[in-house]
Amino acid sequence: MSEITIDTLFTIYNNEKRTGEYLPLDENFYEFALKGLEKIKDDNERINFKKLIDEIRKKRIQKLLIYIAYEKQIPNKLPKEEKELYEKIKILLSDNKIKIIKVLKDAPELLMPNGARIGPFVKDQRIVVTDENELEFILKNKLGEVVG
Repeated sequence: MSEITIDTLFTIYNNEKRTGEYLPLDENFYEFALKGLEKIKDDNERINFKKLIDEIRKKRIQKLLIYIAYEKQIPNKLPKEEKELYEKIKILLSDNKIKIIKVLKDAPELLMPNGARIGPFVKDQRIVVTDENELEFILKNKLGEVVG
């Protein structure tokens, strides 16, 4: 993949929408996409091209986060930027102060004793908790369980 056109982006975007899988993509995808954008002279085409890149990026980051939360193996072939993001998130989550919680039941937004607000929560949602008091509250009230 050395040149990316609007047709290429549409194909990638449709593939991303069609599946929940984190699909392999060339490690230079975003670099090639920016080069493709530079070649477009028409303002409307540039806007559409940028929107497609942004939508692909959003969808792929969403999938990356899901893969991390469920500890699924990511593809070997990923854009450099996504590999870097993956590594940074993994390092952040390896910090013992950060816990991933699986929500056990729906709950509205809650006001903590320290004035912080948490929630609302949806059953089976995965959330990241960094505050020990919030973690203790969630566990004590059986709102969630630690999964990572």
